[in-house]
Amino acid sequence: MTRPLLLLLAACGGPDDPPAARPDTGAPADTDVATIEVDLDEASAAAQRAVDLLSEMSAQPLVNAYTYLMKDVEPTCPNYTEVEGGNHFWDGACTTSTGAFYHGAAFYYRLDQTELGGIDLGGLTGVIAPEFFTPGTVVSGEGFFGQIDSATQEGEAFRCSCRGVALSARSPAGDDLWFNHTYGPITWGGADAASSWLGSDQRAHLSQLARYTPSTGRRARSVSGILNGMASPYTSVDLQLSFDVTGADACTREPVGKLKVRDRFTGYWIEVVFDVEMGTQASDPLCDGCGAATLNGAAIGNVCADFTALTSFDNAPW
Repeated sequence: MTRPLLLLLAACGGPDDPPAARPDTGAPADTDVATIEVDLDEASAAAQRAVDLLSEMSAQPLVNAYTYLMKDVEPTCPNYTEVEGGNHFWDGACTTSTGAFYHGAAFYYRLDQTELGGIDLGGLTGVIAPEFFTPGTVVSGEGFFGQIDSATQEGEAFRCSCRGVALSARSPAGDDLWFNHTYGPITWGGADAASSWLGSDQRAHLSQLARYTPSTGRRARSVSGILNGMASPYTSVDLQLSFDVTGADACTREPVGKLKVRDRFTGYWIEVVFDVEMGTQASDPLCDGCGAATLNGAAIGNVCADFTALTSFDNAPW
């Protein structure tokens, strides 16, 4: 029996935010900062690793894993409802005749040259960048959200309380747009996991938006979220960064915004604030990739990285 779409979406409203996704920064208030050993070179290396990983943390491998999981569905397993355009919702717990196991609930959508205005995307509506809802913006891509503990008929486990969104678009003004979002704990046992971040220790609660204007060469990019699981004493990096650059003279080495790096041994976070503004030129001494680092508000030096790669694109940047 087909159930109303709004009821289905309410039943699968998306994974809850984990309470520790964005931990408090710094050391306890009564900690003497002078007693904390800080390695700014290692903190800089962690920041650089995070920058280098951003182009690899595409949601597409996650979405591909989900669609591969769904290849084994049968008419009555799981409880499956198709919506217009091939979008679907499922829930329940069952085992197919071929041995695939489905447990949980998920909503999947696919867009093909579609305007988003008026489309109810359930738990993804508040996730996708507002630019993609501008009238006249034509969007393609796919995404899903769900709470899933399942396996293919080959025994490849897929477990997540997660979201994955990979979109591209063309604005009415002719700008190319890309949006990428990954969120939540994920385990995928498929053979293709080794060829992407799904087969590594890295995980992300991360949104990225990129824009390219062919007529002017303008490149804009924003990054918001956290990368975990990096091989460094500083294993987590929280990024709140943006660029909007045009021309060879624009500062691309350093973003507007800040980041935080976390020492996995002490749990302390170091905050790094960059000092450039939109419009800063490459020749400006401030455009050096370095930001002022603080711990509990006390200055401890600089953390540096080269962010140039984040604006080196004229097609999909991840």
